Amino acid sequence: MRNFIALVVFAMFFGIAFTARNKGTDSVSQPLTIPPHVAPENPPRPAAMMVSTTISRFSVELPVPASDIGHENEVWVFLPTGGASKANQDSESSISKYPCLIYTSAGAPNFGGMRLSPSDQTFILPYVQMGFAVVCYETDGAIDLTDKTTPEEMARAADLYIRSSAGLVNARNAIHFALERFPEIDSDRLFTLGHSSGGKQALLLAANEPRIKGCVTFAPSTQLGFVERIGIGQIPSKTRDLAGEVERFMPASNADRLTASLLILYTPKDDVVRQSELKSFARKVGDNANLVEVNARGHFDLPDEGFRHASRWLAKQADLPALPDQVIANPLSAEKKSPTVNKPAPAPTAERVRSSQPSQPKIQKVRTSPRKSGQPQQNPYFQ
Repeated sequence: MRNFIALVVFAMFFGIAFTARNKGTDSVSQPLTIPPHVAPENPPRPAAMMVSTTISRFSVELPVPASDIGHENEVWVFLPTGGASKANQDSESSISKYPCLIYTSAGAPNFGGMRLSPSDQTFILPYVQMGFAVVCYETDGAIDLTDKTTPEEMARAADLYIRSSAGLVNARNAIHFALERFPEIDSDRLFTLGHSSGGKQALLLAANEPRIKGCVTFAPSTQLGFVERIGIGQIPSKTRDLAGEVERFMPASNADRLTASLLILYTPKDDVVRQSELKSFARKVGDNANLVEVNARGHFDLPDEGFRHASRWLAKQADLPALPDQVIANPLSAEKKSPTVNKPAPAPTAERVRSSQPSQPKIQKVRTSPRKSGQPQQNPYFQ
């Protein structure tokens, strides 16, 4: 058992470093198709929690039964609340219209999904400061790989991930909810954002959601490496070729669908995703892929040290003013030191929940319904 777990974990962390000329990726014969899906009934808009005097957060769990596709159903929506720039002002109403980033977590194996965690809030706050709304979602098949994880648990995670079309169902449920309940979000300015496995999901969503106008990824996993494919092939399944199915959902297998503008950030010091993999992927996508080298210390430092490139590119794409250089230099420090962040939030109202902490609050779930409740409704978008 320990040898089996070691092989899969080794493949997860190191296999993607051996991606040169993986025949499996180049020989995917079946085109990716997303089966019809029934969207859950959207719950009401939840009350706001003030992350700061300029940022509101809304947390909800969509009413998807635990046995249904899309059951990893927590969604966070972040909105700027400090006033809209002229670029964000709707000329036909008083509603501020914000461009929106669709985001999911890093840290998942390529055969599984991921739940949201407190670090995700830290990741996206600088983008909300820029003037973006941000929608965060989870993906089915979430699993924490340890030396106690059984092959059966891995097989179940992989099956759930594949059944959800590699998290595309979760993403579309989140977008459907956000656009219906938040008129502040500009549906004509939707972008995806992610790091590592989250970058993989950002690319996959951009390839399969025509409303996405652009995508920013930090060192995304784009294809299965040789060792990783062997590791996934060791996971037992009586009904699926797991490695083949997972490979169909990798960005390299969907490169011909990527017509949105892409910004792919990488560092030569990355020991998780090799620059040769990303250069090969960018060539496969074509002229709309912008590959930018960042002088970062490694894979996990890339999002912070590449924020300057990401923010300026996104500001141009979304017609937003660029951030001042002092904020771009260290966005997370600027957020922590900002006098508006550490002040108590305004008094509670029907649409505002005051944070119990003077600084960045801990992540708290606001449940509008139990995970197993709710009746689905037909949504033509998913047909």
